[in-house]
Amino acid sequence: MFGLKFDCPVFPFLNRYIELTAGTSLAAANWLLKQHKATESDIESLTTGTPELQKDTIGKDNNESQTQSSPTEQEPEEFNQPQQQQSIALNWTGGRHHAHKSRASGFCYINDIVLSILTLRTKYPKIMYIDLDLHHGDGVANAFKFSDSVLTFSLHRLDQGFFPGTGKTPKTGFGKGRGKEINFPTLKGFSDDSFRWVLQNVVAELISQFKPACLVIQCGGDGLCSDSDFSEWNVTVKGYGSALLELVESYGGPCLFVGGGGYNSLETSKLWCYLTGLMVGGLEMCNDWDLIPDSVDEELIGFQEFEFWCYDKASNMKDLNTEEYLSSVRDRILR
Repeated sequence: MFGLKFDCPVFPFLNRYIELTAGTSLAAANWLLKQHKATESDIESLTTGTPELQKDTIGKDNNESQTQSSPTEQEPEEFNQPQQQQSIALNWTGGRHHAHKSRASGFCYINDIVLSILTLRTKYPKIMYIDLDLHHGDGVANAFKFSDSVLTFSLHRLDQGFFPGTGKTPKTGFGKGRGKEINFPTLKGFSDDSFRWVLQNVVAELISQFKPACLVIQCGGDGLCSDSDFSEWNVTVKGYGSALLELVESYGGPCLFVGGGGYNSLETSKLWCYLTGLMVGGLEMCNDWDLIPDSVDEELIGFQEFEFWCYDKASNMKDLNTEEYLSSVRDRILR
């Protein structure tokens, strides 16, 4: 019952683990909402057909809205001011994308991503979810397959017998959500070049078409070349990070980052550490790292695994994702 067996067994303090997983992502989403400033399009979508909502009260707390108001002629200037900084929230504890509404699946007991998106939807009219895990983000896709307000995109490995066995159709969804579930199934050997190609030629175009008010990005590490348990993809930490940074900077809007899969805990931690550095300080701050930037026991100095780029070298695995194949999937998505 509820999928609590096999890869999702019951263990001591499971309820506390679920609370922490969901709570940290919800805290990150709520922090992002506090940075939110209503735009003209947000206001129009919220006030259409609702005359009791006034433009000068949206995005303010109740006390402020009762005591302060801006002259009508000043509203366009107020709402069109560019943000000084891009709002980014990070929660590497989250990212449990396989959990479903009533059952656990794939080591995921609760879908913190879905809860976070629902929270963000209280202010953001449209949200795009980007899943970069090796496995299909089936739980998130199923949650929003009838919605036209949430576009889900999953980049994943697809093969016979490969978990969870879904995400084959490039463009799907139902009812109002038809065409809003996007899947990009990949072949073996997916490399840095292919990763960057998909982000530049597919994800960026989807963002341009859908115009989301916020991005939620799941950053699984099980596709790294250093993730020895699978070795299905051949992506490096540097390639992953630099391509994602370009996309996020190009987008410019608020983003929520969560973690995800990763069977080599140390290498996955390096990925998330590097992504944190990129989002906080950019490429210049991170590329000269030699050791994990933290205080470590003197006995561990010289321990090879603590060298940041020790295993971040792509293998000789052939990338079967030719440009012809990538283009064919893109065309089915964007047509």
